[in-house]
Amino acid sequence: MTVATARRRPLIVVEPLHQGHRMMYFAALAEHLLARGVGVTLATSRAGLESPDLALRLGGAGARIGRIDIGPAETLSGTAFVARVVRVVVDLQARHPDSDVLVTEGDKFLPAALAAAGRIDWRRLRVLVMRAPRPRRRVRALVQDAVKVASMELATRLGADVRVLEQATPVRTSYRRGRWRSVPDPVDVADLAELTRVPPELGGVADDRRWLGVLGHVSPRKNLDLVLEAARFAGADGFGVLVAGRVEPGEWERCADTVAAFDAAGGHLLVVDRLLADAELDACVAWVDAVVLAHSSEGPSGILGKAVALGTPVVAAGAQSLRDEVERLGSGTWAPLRAPDIAAALHPGDPTERRPVALAGSADFARALLEG
Repeated sequence: MTVATARRRPLIVVEPLHQGHRMMYFAALAEHLLARGVGVTLATSRAGLESPDLALRLGGAGARIGRIDIGPAETLSGTAFVARVVRVVVDLQARHPDSDVLVTEGDKFLPAALAAAGRIDWRRLRVLVMRAPRPRRRVRALVQDAVKVASMELATRLGADVRVLEQATPVRTSYRRGRWRSVPDPVDVADLAELTRVPPELGGVADDRRWLGVLGHVSPRKNLDLVLEAARFAGADGFGVLVAGRVEPGEWERCADTVAAFDAAGGHLLVVDRLLADAELDACVAWVDAVVLAHSSEGPSGILGKAVALGTPVVAAGAQSLRDEVERLGSGTWAPLRAPDIAAALHPGDPTERRPVALAGSADFARALLEG
């Protein structure tokens, strides 16, 4: 599949997981393709097709994209989830022989797809691997990465266009991560004037403590309860925690005890529990004294990129990928995923001037994935 041919073909993006920044990825691809007169279709669940996030990101372009309901794939887990995605791809390729298909959940998809290799047209398949293989110490992780690498290599030999997502990075003319062609995780931030337009819920908040941010789509992966516990250990009466973004159902119930303990110890919890416009989210990242990323699973973090681009210090914990990226970007500190260790990292050393870093954005992401 040549680049010139791929540019002319309509693209169907299979995105079973519509939460977090997945709709941002699709919007970037749609803008790029529509501007070049190429058709683009989103294949996702009904919840994804009806999500306010998608409507917000697409704006007026929403009427120009195709939409395919693939059923509630996001409610499945494990092998059932992967099997559903494989069936969807096989069906879409059969029904749309003139289109390419892009799967963004490549980590889970590729090994299962190879088991159905005879039913897939690999030359019309694009795959984005969200978590690049990297050196590991644990045996289980080593085995998982070995399977991933073997799957990526075989899919490439069969004709698929396989890329890996590269965490926040400055703009380059071409992108590679080790031996693999890569795509920059897009980081778009508001201009200086918009950064002053914080959500109205933040109006009148006293600047008498150190503010920590747990921002974006807040799920159990972000360990809000652990962040609150760490802030309490560090001296709650000197800290405020801003939770801004859509909080998953059940999270407040799960965190109820730590919220009460943080409040009783003199901490200040400020909540903006709703879908934020990009400019509002950026303003929150710039407003806090530090962004806390306490992740219990590996994977990209759009909030990390925004913090780096805006010069906001990062306190990361848990995921080894966060440790690698914080060290690479020089953007903050990392700690094990335990409240006492995070607490020790919450107190900054000597104050430093914020130094924003220009990073690759949505246009660079789309160009690298579709034309690179």
